Amino acid sequence: MAQQELEIIQGTIGAVVYQNYDNGYAVLRLGIGGGQTVTVVGTIPLPAVGEHLMVTGKWSTHPSYGRQFEAEFLERLLPQSSADILSYLSSRIIKGIGPKTAARIVGHFGDQTLTVMEREPERLAEVSGISREKARAIGEEFRQRVGMRQLMEFFALHQLPAELAVRTYKLYGESTVELLYDDPYLLMDQGLDAPFGAVDRFAIELGVAGDDARRIRAGILFELNYNLTAGHAFLPQDKLILAASQLLSVDTDSIQSGVEELVNTQQLVRATLAGITVLYLPALFEAEEYITHRLLDAAAVTFPAPKNLDKLMKAVAKESGISYSSQQEQAIRAGISSGVLLITGGPGTGKSATRFTVKQTKR
Repeated sequence: MAQQELEIIQGTIGAVVYQNYDNGYAVLRLGIGGGQTVTVVGTIPLPAVGEHLMVTGKWSTHPSYGRQFEAEFLERLLPQSSADILSYLSSRIIKGIGPKTAARIVGHFGDQTLTVMEREPERLAEVSGISREKARAIGEEFRQRVGMRQLMEFFALHQLPAELAVRTYKLYGESTVELLYDDPYLLMDQGLDAPFGAVDRFAIELGVAGDDARRIRAGILFELNYNLTAGHAFLPQDKLILAASQLLSVDTDSIQSGVEELVNTQQLVRATLAGITVLYLPALFEAEEYITHRLLDAAAVTFPAPKNLDKLMKAVAKESGISYSSQQEQAIRAGISSGVLLITGGPGTGKSATRFTVKQTKR
């Protein structure tokens, strides 16, 4: 089946059917002119009646709710006319402003209302019923809303998903764009978890060079995180340097320099295992150290074997129909008296029977 091409629709939000304040998902009724209204779904944080949207996405049919437009990217435009601004503010989108207060504000400032709220919020105190303190609070909330809108537009321009904009704004607030220009790879921080490929493309669009130290550090950390999915808590340093070099198309000397910087700033931990230099993410290194100490503490503890151990083993064997090999008997006796027991062996070698017997004889 051919991939459905993206379309663009635009219109004004007539109703907000549903919104999730945590992830920004929303269901909207969008008036697109000529008396037509369509349902738009997707990550559209803090939508408000009266906002104008230009939405890029595709049509789908929901089994219960019918035809709807799934938003992938969008541009948000605040209302311009006094009538649309009144509808926007009357929807209680800004805390402290209801329909009556909205009417007084728009009646005083007209089509300049939103400009005043963003740039000169203290002037809202000119409206009856609004104190200076309330004016400042309204201005602060409106600026946050504008900041989210501008961040979403910035992300859409660079083909980054809207849900990532929501998570990023929650983490960095109004300083987000400035921080991302300083280091685009912040998008890979824990809690944001953006795909490296998308972040790397975004960074290059912002002018980051291929051998930039920020890119190299991000690539090294990505390789370690990626290998966690295969169960690797660490990687040999030589292997990590080679993998990062291939990922970034950068020489190994540059990757080595990046490793040294990450070690010096405690973003990586270097250790030696079986004579091999390995690199850990700090959290994984600390976890392994903790587990090791707990195992050593447990292994140092011994327990006296029951005087009637042989009798107990025979009873369990008879009840379960088990016939122990000499190695199994040895393992059972070790398991009874040891704080830690590791049983290894291939399929059918008696691991489960040994573990069962140890458990039964300890009861």
